[in-house]
Parts: sequence; structure tokens; C-alpha cells
Amino acid sequence: MVKKLFKSKLDWNLIILLFSILLGGLCGYYFPNFITSIEWIGKIFMNTLMMLVLPLIFLALVSAITSMGDITKLGTLGKVTILVIIINVSSAALIGMLLAFFLKPGLGVNPSLMGHDVQDLLKSTSENLGFSEFILSMFPANLGEVAIRSQILPIVVFGIFFSIVALHLLKQNSVAIALKVCAGFKDILMGMISVVMKVTPIAMFSLIGSSVASSLLKGNLSEDMLGILKFLIIFLAGCLILCVLQFLILRIIYGKNANSFLMQSIGSVSTGFATASSLATLPVMLIAAESQKIDEATAKFALPLTVVFNLGSSALYVATATLFVSQVLGIEISGFNIFIIYITTVITGLGTTGIPNAGFIATVTVLKTISVPSTSVAILFPIDAILGRVRTSVNIWGHLVCTKIIQIYLTKKR
Repeated sequence: MVKKLFKSKLDWNLIILLFSILLGGLCGYYFPNFITSIEWIGKIFMNTLMMLVLPLIFLALVSAITSMGDITKLGTLGKVTILVIIINVSSAALIGMLLAFFLKPGLGVNPSLMGHDVQDLLKSTSENLGFSEFILSMFPANLGEVAIRSQILPIVVFGIFFSIVALHLLKQNSVAIALKVCAGFKDILMGMISVVMKVTPIAMFSLIGSSVASSLLKGNLSEDMLGILKFLIIFLAGCLILCVLQFLILRIIYGKNANSFLMQSIGSVSTGFATASSLATLPVMLIAAESQKIDEATAKFALPLTVVFNLGSSALYVATATLFVSQVLGIEISGFNIFIIYITTVITGLGTTGIPNAGFIATVTVLKTISVPSTSVAILFPIDAILGRVRTSVNIWGHLVCTKIIQIYLTKKR
């Protein structure tokens, strides 16, 4: 089954994407003036994605929270599952922030890699917020104005408030209908993003080519490519740290059985890499859970819930990418902006499941929160399209570990 998935999923889509990235880089190197003249193609692609980000994040958050049903009826299993998920995602975001903050992968990378003039990019940045400004920013007087300025945090607060009230009024037919309408709009927006993603190879050709051309013309190509490589290594190191940490925790509470658990998880992790989708891998995870001696009731409840909310590697990616872009632009992130990045990263790590290229879209969201130009993240999109498979595999390992930890805790409690 795994071999079939690899053959059907990895053959053409990934090959075409890699070819477009390679071709864009070569054309940017040998024909920089030509590539610069078609940079607008990549900009249209990025602008279209950003246009869909704000409503999609709101609707995805509402859909994720309201899908739990009446919170008061979740019971011990539900509450423990949610707590484990929050701890996992929060830990992943912290790992990403610490690695990027101390290793500084963006330091020394010329902003020309972003394909823009640095002064143009910095025009829309804001000062670090104080405590009172941060609190006030989450409760704006005009939600429409906030949406126009693409400030995501107030939208997230509104979405959480909206969802909690909706859960309390769930028995009313009008509320149930409203939530179905929200779910329908979310499906439409996800469909729109899927359509946009079909032109990804063309966009990659333009984005990579224009970035390489810009760096080449300014004489910074080797340093800039080294910066991207540093980001890639730090992210992969963060994923490894997260997986090892999860394994060590499991080893402490499950003993030597954790070794066999790891071996029994390989099939699910491999399938996740092939499909690049936790949702598509859920049936395989349920089979793995059975072999890992996770009782059926726990597996059928906890695994779907972790698939929806437990996007640890995505949170790690978003935290690392946000600080990387800020470092490249020379923007000092301090004070409450660090806290804002962390909180927004955790929230997006809990509520962006099922969204194509969720890690990249969540990064755009967090950058908007601290008013760092989100167009500057375009350079990461090509490697994000590939790293998405890595994130999925890491998430699936996290889903299985969290579910096993939940089962062990509940067994001991009984």
C-alpha cells in the first residue's frame, strides 16, 4: 500500500515542481533581465493567496472549534486529549522560536533575496507593542478596518469568541445552520486555494527566478543561498528535536515498549510523507494504533482530534520562518512582539488543518500580525512545498505519540 502511494503521489507533481524550481533558478542566473520582467506572475500568485488567508483562517478556526461539539460533554478523554495537544503544539512553537532566535539563520542574508527593495518592504512595519497596546489591538472598535489592514490577531480573538458562543447555542437551529454556512464557505475558500495551487509550478518559476536574479544583480547570490540552506537545516533540526523529545517522553512512561511503538509507526509516517496529508493517512494510523495496543475507543476519538488540532511541526515551521524573515529584513523582534508571534503561532498550529500549504499560509498570517511585510516570505514557498511532506510525517508521529500517552494516562487513572 505504501509503495503504491509513493508511486502515485511522488511521480509527477513533485517532479514538475522540482523541475520548475530548478528551471527558474537557472533562468534567473543566466537571463536575469528576462526573469525580472515576468516577476509579476509570481506576485499575482502571492497576492491571491494572501487575499484568501484572512477569511480562511477565521473559518478554519471556527470549523475546528465547533467540530468538538458541546465542550461540557467531552469528559476526561476529551479534556486530556485537548491538554496534550496544546502542550505538544506549544512545545513545538517554542523549539522553533528558540532555534531561530539563537542561531539566527537570517542574519547576514541580503534582503534582495526577497525580490524587493528593503526600504519598500520596511514601510509597513510597526513598532514593538507595549502591554496595553497589545491588549487593545485584540479588541478593535472596527473589525472591518482590522480586516482591511490584514491584522489577524483580532480576527482570531473574534473567531474564538464566536465559536465559544456558537457552541453554547448549538441546540438552536439558526446557529446550526450558520455553522453549516461557515463550513460551506470554508470548503469554497479551500477549493479556491486548491485551484490557485494548480499553477504553483509557473509561480515557482517566476518567484525563484526573480529572487535569484535580484540576488545575482546585487552580487549576493552565494550568501543568500547559504541563508536559505541555514533556514532549511534549522527547521529540519527542530523537527528532529521535536520527534526525539516526544520519543523520550514516551520512553519514560512506556518503557522499552516505546522501541516497538516506533517501529510500528514507520508505516503511517511513510504514508504521510507520500500523501502529504494527515487526513488521508488517518485510516492507516487507526490500523497502526491497533497494533500499538491503543484501545479502539481512545484511538477513534483521540486520533481524529489530533489530526484536526495537533499540527506541531507546522507551528515549529511558522515560528522559524517568521523569525527568519524578520532577521533577513533587519527587523528587531523584541518585547511583546515575541509573545505575539508565539501565541499566534500556537493558534495557527491548532486551527489550520486541511488547508493546502497550511504552514506557508500560517506564516503569512503571523507576519501580518506583527506587521512584517508578508510578501517577503515568498522566497520560502518553493521549499515549503517540499517541506510540507516532512511536516506531515512529523505531525503523524506526533498524533500517534500523543494518542498513546493519552491512553497510558487514562489506563493508570482507572
